[in-house]
Amino acid sequence: LSDVLGPEVFQDGIREYIKSHEYGTASHLDLYTALTEAAARAKVKGCCSYNINVTDLMEPFSHQEGFPLINVHYDKFFYELSQEPYNETSDSPPSPWNYTWIIPVRTESFELPEGEVHWMMSRSKRGK
Repeated sequence: LSDVLGPEVFQDGIREYIKSHEYGTASHLDLYTALTEAAARAKVKGCCSYNINVTDLMEPFSHQEGFPLINVHYDKFFYELSQEPYNETSDSPPSPWNYTWIIPVRTESFELPEGEVHWMMSRSKRGK
């Protein structure tokens, strides 16, 4: 999450969260809101150049069993990313996200050594 938001924005969000809830109770949604607001102030963009919403990004991680296993296939020109639940069992409870996560995947290349983030919004993603 710090990589996607940037370390300074992440720290700003954490500071705001702690300051806002210093003498009270808080939930994970309060943390997500503070991080989303810090990202909006810094104009951090998520998928498709929209403002990033940390709640949308993190809720599947918070409420689904397990975590995603990411498979990567590539050739000279294209890559394909796919995700599946790691160690899903037949008795896993139903999920409103259907055991799919929004996953930021950072890649680097000779042309782009600083890297770029590709957003997996579904079970698979293909690109150049």
